[in-house]
Amino acid sequence: MKKSNRTGEGLVISCLGPTGTFSHTVAMRRFPKAKILLCKTIRDAYWAMQNGRADFCILPSENSSAGEIQETTELLIEESGAGRLGHSLCRPTRKSSSK
Repeated sequence: MKKSNRTGEGLVISCLGPTGTFSHTVAMRRFPKAKILLCKTIRDAYWAMQNGRADFCILPSENSSAGEIQETTELLIEESGAGRLGHSLCRPTRKSSSK
């Protein structure tokens, strides 16, 4: 696997397509000089990374209309022992205090 850099130069990033999806937008913003590999399914994007066709993979974890993306959650749980599973970015939430 290639060494990560700030711009993604020389990297291939797989993500769920088509052009314009949130995953695609995140990939382009986070790695502006990387080659973006648009995939038809979440599993295709994940396996592109696992099989070496991509250096990193960006997967959706939730969306505004349906909430949690169950396919991503199930895939990461199933494959967590695969060896190349990295970390996920979490959005901070505020805990409400009840008095």
